[in-house]
Amino acid sequence: MSTPAKIIPPAPRRPGPTFSSMFALPRRYRLLPAFFCFFSLVSAQPDTLIDARDRSPLDTLQQAILYDLMRTLPDGGELGFALIDGHETIFQGLRRQNGKLITVDNADRGFRIGSITKVFTATLLADLVTDGALSLDDTVTAAYGFSFADNIAFTYRQLATHTSGLPRLPHIMPGVWLTPDNPYASFTPDQLETYLRDHLYVLPAGNGGYSNLGFGLLGYTLGSRFDTVGYAEALRKRVFEPLAMAHTSFGIEDARSPVAGLNADGSAATFWTFTEALGGGGALVSTPRDVVRFLRAQLDPGQATLVLTRERHAENDAEHAVGLGWQILSSAPGQTVYWHNGAVGGYRSFMAIDVEGARGVVVLTNVFSYDSIVDRTGFKLLLPAPPRE
Repeated sequence: MSTPAKIIPPAPRRPGPTFSSMFALPRRYRLLPAFFCFFSLVSAQPDTLIDARDRSPLDTLQQAILYDLMRTLPDGGELGFALIDGHETIFQGLRRQNGKLITVDNADRGFRIGSITKVFTATLLADLVTDGALSLDDTVTAAYGFSFADNIAFTYRQLATHTSGLPRLPHIMPGVWLTPDNPYASFTPDQLETYLRDHLYVLPAGNGGYSNLGFGLLGYTLGSRFDTVGYAEALRKRVFEPLAMAHTSFGIEDARSPVAGLNADGSAATFWTFTEALGGGGALVSTPRDVVRFLRAQLDPGQATLVLTRERHAENDAEHAVGLGWQILSSAPGQTVYWHNGAVGGYRSFMAIDVEGARGVVVLTNVFSYDSIVDRTGFKLLLPAPPRE
């Protein structure tokens, strides 16, 4: 559901626009290469920009970066984009249609966000912690009426930071090989508890790995053992309603006008379904506007729950750390970016926020791809390379 294979997926040190040569020119000429590159890209592709250029609120270089993403998508590929800059938020919707690139209004349409779900699962955890219902360092097995296999124990903090040692997925999950176009659909809470009791194993000590199982277990435990209303309802009550995220949902049934997902070749993708057993790792559907609401809430220092998720709970090196759910990049003095991506059947997504700079970005697409261009696009638009004098 998400591309990282390690605790801290690699990210560009200082991501920036591809048209870096513009920065070597005198200041008064720096925009000329951007215009040239942008229109060269347009003329080099079969797509025709109809109103995506003339009506865009973005500047020329920002448009060119988005177009560089759009030209990799198949016909029917759609982008829901938002850029937060201080008090201003710019929304831009783009679609490739019949060889043309057109603007669309999709700020309130649903995209599956894949592993970005993990940040919301971690937010639910933080809310229960701030309420005093549990501690980050409580052992998860204490919430169950049985011991885990081989008396394995790990904490909520470890689940939320990918340091529990759990594998990426349960090895008894039949959907991975029987229904790979919808692998999570048949894995139930009963199967998860059987796995915990009889089949659980962890990787060698110190070898924490990115785990969809870990976040699925986290969401299931919080919803069934603490809030007792279920994961989806606990999220709605504790996270979505307080943040006015009315159009974020557990599955497609409650999604707001969902954009149909595609495979990389443009064929229709199966919409992945989840039970609550592993839904905490990737089940959510959201809209560009709702994700913006979540990112803007991060700018409020009075949101104790959100502040807790952004603390550095696990360290990798001076530049990279993990919060509760968040990946943390500190690539320059005074600049820390909290981010996550997602990849799930028919969709690829990215969100990031620079709290100190009051800048954020949302990039949601309806095309599944293993390529990281969605992530790179988000970083380029959030962290433009500084001009050289």
